[in-house]
Amino acid sequence: MTRLISWLFGLASLWSLVPGRFRIVGLLFAIVPVVIWAMQCRHRGPLGLLPSVTDATGQRLPPRWYCDDCGRSWPADLEHQQTPVQRFKGYDESKAVSAARRANELEMAQRALAIRRAGLAASPDRKGLRAIDGGQQRLG
Repeated sequence: MTRLISWLFGLASLWSLVPGRFRIVGLLFAIVPVVIWAMQCRHRGPLGLLPSVTDATGQRLPPRWYCDDCGRSWPADLEHQQTPVQRFKGYDESKAVSAARRANELEMAQRALAIRRAGLAASPDRKGLRAIDGGQQRLG
Protein backbone atom coordinates (compact mmCIF):
# COMPACT_ATOMS: atom_id res chain seq x y z
CA MET A 1 0.00 0.00 0.00
CA THR A 2 2.82 2.40 0.85
CA ARG A 3 4.41 1.58 -2.48
CA LEU A 4 1.24 2.65 -4.32
CA ILE A 5 1.04 5.89 -2.34
CA SER A 6 4.69 6.73 -3.07
CA TRP A 7 4.10 5.95 -6.77
CA LEU A 8 1.08 8.30 -6.86
CA PHE A 9 3.08 11.08 -5.16
CA GLY A 10 5.87 10.60 -7.68
CA LEU A 11 3.37 10.83 -10.53
CA ALA A 12 1.90 14.01 -8.99
CA SER A 13 5.34 15.60 -8.74
CA LEU A 14 6.01 14.80 -12.41
CA TRP A 15 2.59 16.22 -13.27
CA SER A 16 3.63 19.61 -11.92
CA LEU A 17 6.54 19.71 -14.38
CA VAL A 18 4.28 19.19 -17.45
CA PRO A 19 3.14 22.36 -19.32
CA GLY A 20 -0.61 23.18 -19.30
CA ARG A 21 -1.53 22.15 -22.86
CA PHE A 22 0.13 18.76 -22.41
CA ARG A 23 -1.80 18.23 -19.18
CA ILE A 24 -5.06 18.45 -21.15
CA VAL A 25 -3.79 15.91 -23.68
CA GLY A 26 -2.62 13.67 -20.86
CA LEU A 27 -6.01 13.90 -19.15
CA LEU A 28 -7.76 13.02 -22.41
CA PHE A 29 -5.51 9.99 -22.87
CA ALA A 30 -6.36 8.90 -19.34
CA ILE A 31 -10.10 9.66 -19.35
CA VAL A 32 -11.16 8.49 -22.85
CA PRO A 33 -10.27 4.78 -22.33
CA VAL A 34 -12.04 4.80 -18.96
CA VAL A 35 -15.18 6.32 -20.50
CA ILE A 36 -15.13 3.84 -23.40
CA TRP A 37 -14.67 0.94 -20.98
CA ALA A 38 -17.55 2.19 -18.81
CA MET A 39 -19.89 2.47 -21.82
CA GLN A 40 -19.17 -1.03 -23.11
CA CYS A 41 -21.49 -3.87 -22.34
CA ARG A 42 -19.82 -6.44 -20.15
CA HIS A 43 -22.41 -9.10 -20.89
CA ARG A 44 -20.57 -12.39 -20.99
CA GLY A 45 -23.46 -14.70 -21.91
CA PRO A 46 -25.02 -15.34 -25.31
CA LEU A 47 -26.64 -12.44 -27.10
CA GLY A 48 -30.03 -12.46 -28.81
CA LEU A 49 -30.30 -11.94 -32.56
CA LEU A 50 -33.25 -9.75 -33.56
CA PRO A 51 -34.51 -10.36 -37.12
CA SER A 52 -34.68 -7.77 -39.87
CA VAL A 53 -37.92 -5.77 -39.55
CA THR A 54 -39.51 -2.59 -40.84
CA ASP A 55 -40.11 0.21 -38.36
CA ALA A 56 -43.20 2.43 -38.05
CA THR A 57 -41.99 4.72 -40.85
CA GLY A 58 -41.57 1.82 -43.29
CA GLN A 59 -37.78 1.90 -43.20
CA ARG A 60 -36.09 -1.51 -43.12
CA LEU A 61 -33.97 -2.20 -40.03
CA PRO A 62 -31.13 -4.73 -40.43
CA PRO A 63 -30.73 -7.74 -38.11
CA ARG A 64 -29.42 -6.65 -34.71
CA TRP A 65 -27.70 -8.21 -31.73
CA TYR A 66 -29.51 -7.61 -28.43
CA CYS A 67 -28.08 -7.76 -24.93
CA ASP A 68 -30.70 -8.59 -22.32
CA ASP A 69 -28.52 -7.39 -19.43
CA CYS A 70 -27.97 -3.82 -20.62
CA GLY A 71 -30.91 -3.52 -23.06
CA ARG A 72 -28.76 -2.27 -25.93
CA SER A 73 -28.91 -3.46 -29.53
CA TRP A 74 -26.51 -2.91 -32.41
CA PRO A 75 -26.34 -3.95 -36.08
CA ALA A 76 -25.26 -7.55 -36.66
CA ASP A 77 -23.60 -6.82 -40.04
CA LEU A 78 -24.78 -10.13 -41.49
CA GLU A 79 -25.86 -8.72 -44.83
CA HIS A 80 -23.43 -8.62 -47.71
CA GLN A 81 -22.81 -5.32 -49.41
CA GLN A 82 -22.11 -6.93 -52.79
CA THR A 83 -25.16 -7.94 -54.79
CA PRO A 84 -25.13 -11.30 -56.58
CA VAL A 85 -24.03 -11.35 -60.21
CA GLN A 86 -26.85 -12.31 -62.54
CA ARG A 87 -25.31 -14.58 -65.15
CA PHE A 88 -28.40 -15.66 -67.06
CA LYS A 89 -31.24 -13.49 -68.27
CA GLY A 90 -34.29 -14.26 -70.34
CA TYR A 91 -35.71 -17.53 -71.61
CA ASP A 92 -33.92 -20.02 -73.88
CA GLU A 93 -36.41 -22.03 -75.95
CA SER A 94 -33.77 -24.52 -77.04
CA LYS A 95 -33.46 -25.80 -73.46
CA ALA A 96 -37.19 -26.09 -72.78
CA VAL A 97 -37.62 -29.53 -74.41
CA SER A 98 -34.77 -31.15 -72.51
CA ALA A 99 -35.85 -29.47 -69.26
CA ALA A 100 -39.40 -30.80 -69.70
CA ARG A 101 -38.04 -34.29 -70.42
CA ARG A 102 -35.83 -34.21 -67.29
CA ALA A 103 -38.73 -32.97 -65.16
CA ASN A 104 -40.91 -35.78 -66.52
CA GLU A 105 -38.23 -38.40 -65.80
CA LEU A 106 -37.86 -37.04 -62.27
CA GLU A 107 -41.61 -37.20 -61.68
CA MET A 108 -41.78 -40.79 -62.95
CA ALA A 109 -38.84 -41.82 -60.75
CA GLN A 110 -40.46 -40.20 -57.71
CA ARG A 111 -43.76 -41.95 -58.43
CA ALA A 112 -42.04 -45.31 -58.86
CA LEU A 113 -40.19 -44.82 -55.58
CA ALA A 114 -43.41 -43.83 -53.79
CA ILE A 115 -45.21 -46.92 -55.14
CA ARG A 116 -42.29 -49.13 -54.06
CA ARG A 117 -42.25 -47.59 -50.57
CA ALA A 118 -46.01 -48.02 -50.23
CA GLY A 119 -45.67 -51.70 -51.07
CA LEU A 120 -48.02 -51.46 -54.04
CA ALA A 121 -47.35 -53.23 -57.31
CA ALA A 122 -46.98 -51.04 -60.40
CA SER A 123 -49.71 -51.65 -62.99
CA PRO A 124 -48.27 -53.66 -65.88
CA ASP A 125 -50.16 -51.79 -68.62
CA ARG A 126 -49.36 -48.29 -67.25
CA LYS A 127 -52.73 -46.98 -68.22
CA GLY A 128 -52.91 -43.26 -68.93
CA LEU A 129 -49.23 -42.89 -69.81
CA ARG A 130 -47.54 -42.57 -73.19
CA ALA A 131 -43.85 -42.55 -74.12
CA ILE A 132 -42.19 -39.31 -75.24
CA ASP A 133 -38.47 -39.13 -76.01
CA GLY A 134 -37.70 -42.24 -73.98
CA GLY A 135 -39.60 -40.94 -70.94
CA GLN A 136 -43.26 -41.24 -70.04
CA GLN A 137 -45.91 -38.54 -69.92
CA ARG A 138 -49.40 -38.45 -68.51
CA LEU A 139 -52.34 -38.03 -70.86
CA GLY A 140 -54.83 -35.27 -70.23
